[in-house]
Amino acid sequence: MGQAKLIPLPEYARRAGIPLSTLRLHIREGRIQAVRLGRYWYIPVEEKGKREGKGRVFTLFTHAGGAGKTSLARDLGFELASRGYRILLVDADPQANLSAWLGVDLSEVEDRETLLAVVEGKGLPEPRRVEVGGIPVGLVPANMNLAMAEVVIPTKSLGMVLLRTALMESGALERYDFVLIDSPLPSVPSRVWPLLRERVSWFRWKPAPRGFRRFAPWWR
Repeated sequence: MGQAKLIPLPEYARRAGIPLSTLRLHIREGRIQAVRLGRYWYIPVEEKGKREGKGRVFTLFTHAGGAGKTSLARDLGFELASRGYRILLVDADPQANLSAWLGVDLSEVEDRETLLAVVEGKGLPEPRRVEVGGIPVGLVPANMNLAMAEVVIPTKSLGMVLLRTALMESGALERYDFVLIDSPLPSVPSRVWPLLRERVSWFRWKPAPRGFRRFAPWWR
């Protein structure tokens, strides 16, 4: 059985070669099934056969707390998953806010489930299956012990690219369409290891003296 992907109405109309008004009429008449998410309507289209992962990785990063980094990771994951994409959320922040917001009991998160397994050379842990607004996504959770990574990483050979290597070797880039990494604040240089991907990093950074001081250790 294939997996349903949600197509926005304008895109579906363009693919079908019909006016958007005609598509809306067909939906009202019950000739085409549509689902509503929030303010918008989508057409579920089942994809048949084996689906190849795109392996697109996005790291969300900011120089200070409260900028919306974790909220963006969660909400973007939901929006992509609701459209039928396979999503893996990676909580790389020892504060573990992303994990907590997804309903994970942090007291039950073992170190072997977090990125500490990557730091210790055990590879990417098997993601948990959680739901965001009723939509299933994969999650590598975090706990406070993940803070030990900033001490261990500098002692490792090629420690700053451990996550990149783990994602590639685990097959996650084939199993998931998008991997969203919620990175920690860069209080020390070793905390930037989630950023060292060959894909894309997103920065939420307002140029200010405080922000430049955060990045100063990188440039020395």
